Amino acid sequence: MKKNATIIIIGAGPAGTSAAYHLTQAGIDVLLLDKESFPRDKICGDCLSPSSMQELEKIGLRDEVTAKSNEIDGCILYAPNKSYFTVDNCKARPHLMMRETLDNMLLKKACEKGADFLENTRIICLEKKPDRIILKDDSGESYSCKLAIIATGSNSSLPIRLGLLKLPSADAIACRAYVADINFSSDKILLSYAKDLLPGYGWVFPLGKGKANVGIGYFFSKGNNPNPRKIWKTFAKFLEKEGIFGKNTKPVSEVKTALMRMGLRGNRLFAERILLAGDSASAINPLSGEGIYYALQTGRFAAWAAQQAIEAGDFTAQQLLAYQKMLKENYKKKFKNYRKINRLLSNQAIINQMVKIAGEKRELAETIFVTLLGESNPMKSLKLFAKHIIKSWFGIFKIVRKKVSSRDGGINKKKVG
Repeated sequence: MKKNATIIIIGAGPAGTSAAYHLTQAGIDVLLLDKESFPRDKICGDCLSPSSMQELEKIGLRDEVTAKSNEIDGCILYAPNKSYFTVDNCKARPHLMMRETLDNMLLKKACEKGADFLENTRIICLEKKPDRIILKDDSGESYSCKLAIIATGSNSSLPIRLGLLKLPSADAIACRAYVADINFSSDKILLSYAKDLLPGYGWVFPLGKGKANVGIGYFFSKGNNPNPRKIWKTFAKFLEKEGIFGKNTKPVSEVKTALMRMGLRGNRLFAERILLAGDSASAINPLSGEGIYYALQTGRFAAWAAQQAIEAGDFTAQQLLAYQKMLKENYKKKFKNYRKINRLLSNQAIINQMVKIAGEKRELAETIFVTLLGESNPMKSLKLFAKHIIKSWFGIFKIVRKKVSSRDGGINKKKVG
């Protein structure tokens, strides 16, 4: 059993396997470790955005994923007042694929390129030496490398124990189950901002042949103490009332939950001989909770930073600082604006008005969909939202003012005689 490598990657999800692929492409010796045996289930929405597909193309998997996934051309989005809009034939087309399938494909690709893989290996601590870093698993085995990439996901305590991530440990919680025999289009996704789901939303992501990923994402705020399974059941009742869950609809998995760290959160994403990638780096969209794209991309960025360190023969924090700068340059401003949109989508009145306008304005409806996919410039989206909402409210104000004026005989009307 191999125990030493130039780079050891902890976690064989999209971030870890992306890093492994790009490092092995550069001829670097990689050992990939994971606490689970593959293939394994992973709590996720299973949505691959167009940007995710571009990252998969860099790994040589785009065509295979396209052939084995379900392509989506639009969405149906519900407001708290139960109004909704539909987007059809959108240019930005996500694909849906179970994470169990996707992650296994990524792992296979990384191993084909030369990465070594050990499953059922849970790393519990890291010890830095002058010329290397030692990793120890829960069975007492030790592994040695020049640099470690931690890609263990949001639920891992390892980055916190290393002092890289701060508490609280999560910004949101996701809860999902797989369901069969739903009554819903296979080429649309459903997003619900129903009153009982705020601050959060529910989704139905059809995987094809009547099977779907059904879940809720709920954002933590001061004073709230959510019961995610209860919220999921509330969403299921909503789907029953809408006829999406019918008499033959049945669960084909248990309802599972996962905590999420989002938006980088200002944490340290590196230390001497250590890099964090993917969910471990809190690289999750703070609007939608989407993380596959950021996992694949931060894995590629981490591979670049590791390669630079190897070439320089320098694994100090100063050398690896370039990695954190790269992530912040790419994500910080974007994530900040996605948070602003998220706050808007916690307000019932704003969502109701936005959905009403979007039902009449194709441009706004498609922008909302593309923004939720993470495919648009969030600042442009914010400006477009504000423009339409302010214009709409100004129109309502003029109508109300006109009615009051008519009823009262005119505002500031001069008396005659």
